[in-house]
Amino acid sequence: MGAIEELEADMGQTQRGREELEGIYSDDDDAALFKAEWFERTRRAMPTAFLRRIISIDPAITADARFSDRTGILCMGLGVDSQILVTGDLTAVHRHETWPGLVVDRYVRDGCDLIVIETNRGGNTHVALLRIACRDRGLTIVELGPLEKPGNRADIVYVRPHHTRGTKAERAGAAAALAERGRVSFVLGAGVEALEDALCSFTGEGKGPDDAIDAFVHGCFELGSLAHEAADPGAAFRGLGALAEAIAAPTSARASDIATLLRQDRGGWGGRI
Repeated sequence: MGAIEELEADMGQTQRGREELEGIYSDDDDAALFKAEWFERTRRAMPTAFLRRIISIDPAITADARFSDRTGILCMGLGVDSQILVTGDLTAVHRHETWPGLVVDRYVRDGCDLIVIETNRGGNTHVALLRIACRDRGLTIVELGPLEKPGNRADIVYVRPHHTRGTKAERAGAAAALAERGRVSFVLGAGVEALEDALCSFTGEGKGPDDAIDAFVHGCFELGSLAHEAADPGAAFRGLGALAEAIAAPTSARASDIATLLRQDRGGWGGRI
């Protein structure tokens, strides 16, 4: 194997590879929320097994290439080691009558368990388009709430509408934190170089297209389990039984037992005594 072939084998499809082999140098913005080095050190081959596979979508409002955003469509997964993986990028200027079928077909092909779709613009229209595509294929669509878990049935497509809040920089912050910690990997040979380059120049200030970036953030939110956990209704009462037992104990043991219990986590019942 020659020197060029060795470089291609070691660094192909990476930013460093593009610099060394093609003379294409990164112009990452110093203010960018994501850094190329974070993705360089976590890049990996396509896994043979996943815990989860999803498709994350940031829909465009129109389909006219002259003034339309592209529809951001990313294939993502969760590895058996809980690593978030970007496995494909289908982002393009898709017509409304074509992208839903493309997504549903990929969902079935990859054995996905969820479609995450932004609903800030267009509301329920995008879910309705997915429902039509599912019906055409003899499938049923099930819409999930923010905390509901998808099932695992071959005849059902699960979709979670995602309504975002805050600025773009605020929304991307959690995904950037995951990436900096090494929790996000781009799969080699998956055709996701354009997304990586876009992320590494993204400052959250509205410069350039952010369709695939938004889809990436939604996917990280889902696979990184960043949704708020449901409140535990029993938290305020946790430990009351133990306290009652201490109060009923003989006087000699009561004082020390109660003192110990009251020193425990005051975020639950302890702070309410």
